[in-house]
Amino acid sequence: MDTPAAGILLFVFILSYLAFRSAFFGLKLLAAMGWFGWVIYCIAHPPFGLVAGEASHIAIIVVSIGIGLMIVLAGLGRGIQRTEKWEQGEQSSEAFHFKIPDWMKMGEESLEERSRKREASLEEYKERMHRALFPKRRKG
Repeated sequence: MDTPAAGILLFVFILSYLAFRSAFFGLKLLAAMGWFGWVIYCIAHPPFGLVAGEASHIAIIVVSIGIGLMIVLAGLGRGIQRTEKWEQGEQSSEAFHFKIPDWMKMGEESLEERSRKREASLEEYKERMHRALFPKRRKG
């Protein structure tokens, strides 16, 4: 196998490994594009000493396209699962963790209870601001 083909394949394999280990969809997309780049290289320069158009040459191209599509579709599936967990207020076990604010969780408390809590915290805030802006003057 020639050196450019080995380098491209090594790069694509490393990208694919990192894409499957990460929850970042952009990395999965980049890995898929790497596989499509490998396909373009294979079409222009048949690797492994194959003749262009030979059955094994076409098989390599088809399998490479399949791997690229699989990586993108796997990323979409994980994204859907993560979105469902996020809407329920759960954190996913993926590489990136986000803390969901309490007001976004679908919990037991009703909208009226949340509204009351918000109003109470707003009143506390206004009171603290008023005390900070207008402190009591000491007689001296």
